[in-house]
Amino acid sequence: MRTVSIVITVLCAAHLLAAEGIREVPDLGDGMAWPGYIATNSVASIAVAPALGGRMIGFKLGGTQLLYSDPAWYGKTVEAVPGGNSFWQHASFGGMRFMPSPQAFWKVQGAPIPAWPPPPAIDYGLYAASIGGDAIFTHGPVENNALYACVGMQLRYRWRLVPGAARVQVEAFLTNFSHHRQLWGLWDIAQMVIVRDAASPAEVFWPMRSHSESRFGSDEYLNQQGRRADGQVVGDVARRQVVVRDLGIGRKVSGDSDGGWLALWRPDAGIVVVKTFTYEAEAWARMTYPEGGSTVAVAVLAGRSVVELESMTPVVDLDPGESVKSSQEMAACRVAARPLSIHSWGVVVTPPAQADGRLRASLGVFDAGELIVTAADGAKQRMKVSPLEPVTLDVSWPGGPVAFSLLKDSAATAVPLDLGNGG
Repeated sequence: MRTVSIVITVLCAAHLLAAEGIREVPDLGDGMAWPGYIATNSVASIAVAPALGGRMIGFKLGGTQLLYSDPAWYGKTVEAVPGGNSFWQHASFGGMRFMPSPQAFWKVQGAPIPAWPPPPAIDYGLYAASIGGDAIFTHGPVENNALYACVGMQLRYRWRLVPGAARVQVEAFLTNFSHHRQLWGLWDIAQMVIVRDAASPAEVFWPMRSHSESRFGSDEYLNQQGRRADGQVVGDVARRQVVVRDLGIGRKVSGDSDGGWLALWRPDAGIVVVKTFTYEAEAWARMTYPEGGSTVAVAVLAGRSVVELESMTPVVDLDPGESVKSSQEMAACRVAARPLSIHSWGVVVTPPAQADGRLRASLGVFDAGELIVTAADGAKQRMKVSPLEPVTLDVSWPGGPVAFSLLKDSAATAVPLDLGNGG
């Protein structure tokens, strides 16, 4: 790190990744031993495994893996066929994937198996895959396991790593190929790596409701599974957030947030991961979201250093040929401390403030580019920024209004950032 007139961390060549683009590989690396596709840019990479239900099995910020994958399953697959072991066991590969929702509807009446595991063809069947433009497409077989009510449903994905950014755009479609109407939504699970540390635990948080009261009371969350533990789930009134801390105790908690995002803070690595999704207010009012109106959920896995970030779509009627869609983005960046607020471009750790003739702020950005600071007279100061390093702003400033914008490496024009005026 070196200091220039504007205090900012400059990327070194060692952080740069391989050439940008998508390639098909016989081994995804890192010991996984699965074939698949890798998309890479200057700051991040993703790995997609068609043999594991078309899921995203890796997402790296620089060289740091953010998604969990289970080493016990490296190189292994389970054939999702009617009958055999795929009826009875669940392959816990990890990564990020989607499933039909709600879970309570999965099994047909009288099925001789418990509520879990998920439909095998949808969850870990062999998916076809292709590269289209700058995205990876995977689509699975139609579910044909007669113990599941979703027979005839098919899942397909579009995975896109945004150029010059630590952002993954995800589209999932669940399509009804049966001959009758079905009632389903989409539910995604992203298994995230954490480091378990009681003194400085990882946190998952999401915004409290802003437009109407929560259906889950003043706490704004529903305890779905596991015992309650002091301090594990708290309502941060100052930030208007529900916070779930990793205390090593297995638990699942959901919320009916209307903010359209949930985030993971990893103090061990100074990394925040933000997952955004579409919130549908009318559907929530009609009670078509599952699990009592839940839009988000987090599961803390006691036996592994893993937390699951989950979000749900409304449950909808699907006539033959119709689909339900989920559009999401997962983004990440390094920051100096736990974020105060979440934005589409990144996060604010310390808001802009003017004192002693200087302008200071601490931020994190999801896109590589230039942060532009503009004074009232039009004078500009510019600095290189990247998701790979915290953004520390400390510049000489005569006072007065200030405007912020970000010129992404992948864009021709700068976009304004709402950070306040620093006064």
